[in-house]
Amino acid sequence: MEKLKKINVVLFTLMAVSVISLMLTIGFEDYWDFSESYDYKVSELLTDNIQEKDSVEYRNQIISFVKPHLIDSSKGLYLVPIRWVDVEIDVEAQISTLELYDARSLYGNMSSGYTNVNNYVLKDFNSLEEYIIFDKKVLIEDYFHLEKKRVILFNAYPRDTNRDGKLNSSDEKKVFLYDLSAKKLNQIDTSDLKVVDSFQISKLESVLITLYSDLNKNNKLDIRSEPTFFKILDLEKLELIDLLNEVTIESLQEILDK
Repeated sequence: MEKLKKINVVLFTLMAVSVISLMLTIGFEDYWDFSESYDYKVSELLTDNIQEKDSVEYRNQIISFVKPHLIDSSKGLYLVPIRWVDVEIDVEAQISTLELYDARSLYGNMSSGYTNVNNYVLKDFNSLEEYIIFDKKVLIEDYFHLEKKRVILFNAYPRDTNRDGKLNSSDEKKVFLYDLSAKKLNQIDTSDLKVVDSFQISKLESVLITLYSDLNKNNKLDIRSEPTFFKILDLEKLELIDLLNEVTIESLQEILDK
């Protein structure tokens, strides 16, 4: 009897392994079939979108939706990412296209969370109200939500600072703060310093911004010759505060001088 039990256990194990293997195989095959049906090539956001050809206006790019991100489940708040796609049809034909969005646009950038995002819409599913976050064209790198403070911080490229006709990571980055209560967006003033990145300090409701002094005026960080700084963002006053005080900074320089 004991021997029969052992045989049954072995048979059951083999059957379970076979079933799991089959499921994984089917899953991966479905995944690859799904992935191959989409083109994940990243296009660049054009600063001049409308062009004319043979007396007909053409848009180079039109908006496309991405799967909404939950911001506050208790209030039914979602962020709807807005991306763009490259097209080759005239404006009149695009009007009808915009009225009939293809469901596939929800998965247009699923290979990464934020590729090709140029705006967000805050959607309140309780009141059905909608708020467009940016009122001008920007390339958004990423965002993070500080739940207790009810604010969202965005890293974005708002201007074509290198004048190549595109918004991309070669342009100057800026930090924006959106107040969910006031429904208001503010750009953070960094004076003469340029933004490297911004992020939340661990699980604290604080924001740390990495900045650098562009000494050679080329709009690029040279880590060998240009110093970086860390500043804390005061979320109430929207001001930047030094991470370390002046005494500590001077002491550190004195140690280096010796």
